[in-house]
Amino acid sequence: MPNMDYELFYQQGISCYCWGLPKPYVRLALRAVCKRYAQRFGPVAFWQFRAFAYGLRGLNYAGQRERFVQGD
Repeated sequence: MPNMDYELFYQQGISCYCWGLPKPYVRLALRAVCKRYAQRFGPVAFWQFRAFAYGLRGLNYAGQRERFVQGD
């Protein structure tokens, strides 16, 4: 069974990557996922930040993900 805590942070990071969000919005997304997690489950662990960063790099089991929006 997958670790859903990891998936939550990874999916938030991969969404930021796929939509090509600028850094201020990525920070807002990270703060939001941390706040939601902390309210329900308690403190956020370092490995959860790493899961977000891994998703933000755009990597998955098949390699590099495509972005939904192409850069200028």
